[in-house]
Amino acid sequence: MAQIQPLLGPIGGQVYTATISNTTPVDNPLADTAITVYQIELDNSANSAAAYLKVYNAAAPTHAGNAPFYILRAEAATKQHVIFPAGTAFGYFSYVVTTTQANSGAGTATGSAVEVACLYSP
Repeated sequence: MAQIQPLLGPIGGQVYTATISNTTPVDNPLADTAITVYQIELDNSANSAAAYLKVYNAAAPTHAGNAPFYILRAEAATKQHVIFPAGTAFGYFSYVVTTTQANSGAGTATGSAVEVACLYSP
């Protein structure tokens, strides 16, 4: 398993990490909390296809019922860092990782798990 380290030191904030490998939206501990995100890291190094992190600004999202708030792509066999220098406000941070589907439709699960890290402050 890859070790995920935030590029930035905590900005009065915390780091949330998860390992996921399915197409079911993840209702994580941040899903009911308004947060400001400073960095998201996608570790797709174990996969031979691109992976998409779809972040929803809704609790318990569905592919068909909610459009993603952000869609971030990590190329095959890479680790992608997305930095928001001034922070980006999220009302919720529910997400799902898929391959083959860059938009709001249902996709195919990744072949191997994708690790996600989020540097945020409440």
